[in-house]
Amino acid sequence: MKVLINLISGQTIPNLIAQKYINPDKVILLYSKGSIKQKEAYKTVCENVYFEEHEIDPYNFENISNLLSHLIQKYKSDEIVINFTCGTKIMSIASFEVFKNKGLVSLYIDSENSRIYVFSGSQIITESINIDITLEEHLKLNGHVYKINSVAILNEEKKEFIDYLENNFNQSIGKFLSSINDKYKLNKEEFYKNEYNLKTDNLSYSWDNKHECSVVEINGKKFVIHGKDSVKYVTGLWFEDLVYYKIFMDNKYYTDVKRNVHIKDRTGKQDMIELDIIGLYKNNFHLFELKSGKPTREALNNLRTIKEQLGTYTKLFLVSYYDLENDPLNERMQDLGIEYYKYSDFTLDKCFKNKNINL
Repeated sequence: MKVLINLISGQTIPNLIAQKYINPDKVILLYSKGSIKQKEAYKTVCENVYFEEHEIDPYNFENISNLLSHLIQKYKSDEIVINFTCGTKIMSIASFEVFKNKGLVSLYIDSENSRIYVFSGSQIITESINIDITLEEHLKLNGHVYKINSVAILNEEKKEFIDYLENNFNQSIGKFLSSINDKYKLNKEEFYKNEYNLKTDNLSYSWDNKHECSVVEINGKKFVIHGKDSVKYVTGLWFEDLVYYKIFMDNKYYTDVKRNVHIKDRTGKQDMIELDIIGLYKNNFHLFELKSGKPTREALNNLRTIKEQLGTYTKLFLVSYYDLENDPLNERMQDLGIEYYKYSDFTLDKCFKNKNINL
């Protein structure tokens, strides 16, 4: 049978790539007290695999070497391979040395540059990683509790609304819709009960409780959006639909795209964190925050916090309807490593042009 030894530490994506590459009958996990959570999270994404687990002192070179020699002897009749990508440096060095001295195969997974290095004796073979890890597997590997909301089909009434706002949205309309959202958040029960309405010279909004719909008039043009969540749609979610359906639906870069993803904050300081759009590129997260209005500094800081929870190689993007190029927030975005685009100038080609998108 095929046996793969994986070293467990903070990042477990290379372990899953190695497993999918080798397709072993058994996976042996070497872990320390500090990597128990990572070990358990890794096991949740593995199906039809037998595990053997060994807790080790991650800094004891001699003990690690002795354990590996024992495992090699135990499985001498089988095909045994080690993936020495993860773990402490001592774990990696000991693993590589023992397997090289025995003339056995070792793997190093360069997930950042999509390469697998196969060491066999004095020979080194480099292969491209043609293995996809799903977004759900990524979230499980990071130990996240998550929820991916189903995306409603863009019906004609919503399509008419976003098509209009794409070319006619302005600060006046933005402030008007924002005031509706503020009223809704203040007391949702009263909002629906009293059939809230608001009117200015050329803008009006009303909630029709009987037909459960939001009725919006902008410069004499009337839009009716049905559903209990329609107030959230007209005050912000329309922009998410606009970006998702016009830019991300038929993209040539991402192997998986999900929107409206909620993950549990690891720190426990806040409720589920909403992620507008996540794309997977070369097994790394690209996170897109979408803002029809001007983002707050707090929203930018939260985006950085989310990056820390999703992993080192997560790339951050912010897409805003308004031009923030000369705004003081632009400097803050640069400091936080957030790449900004104005919607009218935004294409995925620009995100990928002449740069290593993962760095």
